[in-house]
Amino acid sequence: MLSAAVGVASVSAAGLVRSSGSDHHGIVAFGVNREDLVGFSEYLFHHPLPGRTGYVQRLKQPELFVHLPDALSHALIVTEEKATESAYLILLSSVRPDASTPVLDTLRLLLAQVSVISEVNSQLQKASEQLQHTGAALWHAEEKYLQLMNNLDAGILQLQPDGGLISANKAAAQLFGFSTIGEFFRAWNRSANGFYAAEGRKLEFLQLLGSHSALIHFESEVWNQQGEKLWITETCRPIRDLSGRLLFYLNTMEDITEPRRNAESLRLSESLYQSLVANLPQAIYRKDRNGRFTFASPNFCRIQNCSPFAVLGRTEDEAPGSSPWQDNHSEDLDIMNAGTPAEGFQTSHTHEGAGRHLQYIKQPLQDSGGNVIGLQSIFWDITDQKQAEQEMSRARDAAIELARTKSTFLANMSHELRTPLNGIIGMASLLGTTPLSEDQRDILSTVETSAENLLEIINEVLDYSKLEAGRMQLESVPFDVNELIESVVDLFTDRAQTKQIELAARFLPRSISRASADPGKIRQILVNLVGNALKFTASGSVTIVAEALAASDGTLSLKFRIRDTGIGIDRALQQRLFTPFTQGDPSTTRHFGGTGLGLAICRQFVELMGGEIGLKSEPGKGSEFWFSFVAKSVSHETTEWEGTPMNCPGRLDILLAMEPGVTAGSLSDLLADIGYSVQRLTDRQTIETWLLAQADPSGDPKLIFVDKGLWSGAGLDFLLRRNGRGRPSPPTFVLCPRGQMLDPLAVAESGLAGCLPVPIKASRLHACLEEAEKLIRAQRTHASVGVGPHQVTAEPTSARVLLVEDNSSNQKLAQVMLQRLGYPVDAVANGHEAVEAFKRAHYPVVLMDCQTPVMDGWDATRLIRDLEVVCRQGSGVRSSHIIGLAAELDEGVFDACQQAGMNDCLVKPLRKDDLVAALGQAFEGFSNSGQPPISTNACDAMPARPGRHCAPA
Repeated sequence: MLSAAVGVASVSAAGLVRSSGSDHHGIVAFGVNREDLVGFSEYLFHHPLPGRTGYVQRLKQPELFVHLPDALSHALIVTEEKATESAYLILLSSVRPDASTPVLDTLRLLLAQVSVISEVNSQLQKASEQLQHTGAALWHAEEKYLQLMNNLDAGILQLQPDGGLISANKAAAQLFGFSTIGEFFRAWNRSANGFYAAEGRKLEFLQLLGSHSALIHFESEVWNQQGEKLWITETCRPIRDLSGRLLFYLNTMEDITEPRRNAESLRLSESLYQSLVANLPQAIYRKDRNGRFTFASPNFCRIQNCSPFAVLGRTEDEAPGSSPWQDNHSEDLDIMNAGTPAEGFQTSHTHEGAGRHLQYIKQPLQDSGGNVIGLQSIFWDITDQKQAEQEMSRARDAAIELARTKSTFLANMSHELRTPLNGIIGMASLLGTTPLSEDQRDILSTVETSAENLLEIINEVLDYSKLEAGRMQLESVPFDVNELIESVVDLFTDRAQTKQIELAARFLPRSISRASADPGKIRQILVNLVGNALKFTASGSVTIVAEALAASDGTLSLKFRIRDTGIGIDRALQQRLFTPFTQGDPSTTRHFGGTGLGLAICRQFVELMGGEIGLKSEPGKGSEFWFSFVAKSVSHETTEWEGTPMNCPGRLDILLAMEPGVTAGSLSDLLADIGYSVQRLTDRQTIETWLLAQADPSGDPKLIFVDKGLWSGAGLDFLLRRNGRGRPSPPTFVLCPRGQMLDPLAVAESGLAGCLPVPIKASRLHACLEEAEKLIRAQRTHASVGVGPHQVTAEPTSARVLLVEDNSSNQKLAQVMLQRLGYPVDAVANGHEAVEAFKRAHYPVVLMDCQTPVMDGWDATRLIRDLEVVCRQGSGVRSSHIIGLAAELDEGVFDACQQAGMNDCLVKPLRKDDLVAALGQAFEGFSNSGQPPISTNACDAMPARPGRHCAPA
């Protein structure tokens, strides 16, 4: 064989041609140059049947030669290509002769380094047949081997001594994020550090491998293809032949990223636990099932005055020194035997003999199967707390005795103080009836105020001393709850107005307003609570709310609420408020004054009546104090007015024109309780719009309540102009603060029904309702013989002015100017309303805005003139003097005013001098007989003045 003409090529263990022999005769025979073979394993040639001329077959891709050696490692592969039948390429693969090891690997080692190319077919035929038979067996063996390798979860690598990759299974490629083994193979061999994250880790791995027989669990941090860090463990062993020569390294890799993370989390958790236990003020120990210590915290060792090493693995009896706890060991065993937790107290004696009080909680420890495997105990030293409790007990006993002594002293001293103080107050009152100078009266007022404040404090002290001594007695007399509330409201009205705080009350329905109890005590509770509410409220409101629920047994459950918008009280301080001589905050006493007895007295009064008292409060938002009790119900006699209520179902009864607030809410609720249907409007524009929209008389309210601020500030006399439309105006009451009532003459001249004082009293409200009923009956009587709604009187009964203006600001300005000039005025918003108003009443003067919605002033003037023509026939009615109002008076506007039939025109905004002059001329015409003529050029008959436009010549 060697004597044949051959070509020799050196092939690596990986199957790559390293070099070819100098004689290229055999190589050229296949049409392949010697240089082209170097580094190639791509074209391998297989002779499936001996004796048959071969053919070229490309078996696998180059990379699969490394990973699938069983498919490419026939003992002899003979093939012909483009040459005579005697030309063959021969690849002798390594086959081991020893059957105990794979034949393939041994033969590859022996013969893979040489490729012999020969042109003699007869010399190789026999060897080819033998090797083909052997290769078939090896093929099947390696097929099974590869299936096994690729089904393993662990990554398997065959490594060269220099770390180069020979082969790998699928798990290894997937571990590093590669989809194919070929990609992984190329990436590994291109990487100088072998995917290790730490620089030089691969070199360290190879050096350790060279100095040890094997590496077991070599842990490293590596990068995968996606750039993520993983932790792996490697176990690498050398594979040698029978002579001990190294063949390759077999490396097994496993992903330990998740276990390592779990271990790190466990380590951190354990560290945190140890830190927590070490810094807890409580002492902790754990024992096993036999009662031996397995853990002792630092505080446990401190209390026991021992080191952890002195107790771990021992029981109390086995620990050096005497046991500080009596019977602790046996108690722990009993708890573990019972399997239930326990808590209690123990006494421990230190080495110096001092006793310490300990409180403990002991918990049996169980395994996953529920079996008790030990015990954990947590305990803490409460010696100081016990000593403090004992001291507090002694102090409490002393305080109780002191309180009894104090009560007796206060009862005596309060009586002695009140006697001379009453004399001072009485004499000061008499002195006030004598002639005094202004300075003397100021001094006297200060004396009286100081004396009254001192008397109030003494009364509180006296009442409390009576309660302490048990000498307070309850009365049971009939009284009216609403009248009681009214008396309290009267008492605080001036104070509330001085602080500009809205004070209101929510009364009971009259049917359940009478009860039998101790009105004096109830009034004193209300006075205390309302007084506190006003004291601690800087702005906003204070409301008294009464609630009652009648029972079938003749009792009445009464509840009073006092709400304020004051400073509020923190939750932590609320329970202290009902304690004698206590206020929510020490700074409160300095800022607001007081004894701190008021709420304590209220609480004892309520408890004396068998009731409850409490509060709801939030700092910065206000408070609500409440108290409740059960009283006897007293029947209420129905008055004649209450038996015939004026409300009718399905109709509006009362219009409430008030700004939002507790007073408006209180009045609305009280009217609703009586049975009225209430419409609440909150501003002048809304009120006017609503009233003007009521074309149907059946929609008129029967009664109107209007706030004084809305009445005087906005000039709401339009509420009364319904008198001029041919139907009566509802009785109207103005709500006025006490001391700010309207003058009776002004009330009569304005057509008002009267005034209702604020804060509102139920009794005064009922009086207003009775008065309103009388007025309504009188209006019904007059309506039966009155004038029709579309009749115009022969002569104006007064010098009323009709103002037509759609802009509310301009309307208000004109109304104020007219009223100050002494002219009664009715206002409407557009020309259509002006015509309707003119149908109901005759106005000697009309101020007509030229441009209004619905109908402009010019069209309205034409209709008014047409009405005058019809009504003037035989009636002697004079034509109205109509003055046009325009934002700009140019020639076109002036002509339009003349053509419409206006007598004059003024420019807006109105000026007082212009208005006075125009009105003077208008009313002057009514002093002469006959009708003032409608001039074709009104300006020609009047001197020019600012604001009036004269047409150019």
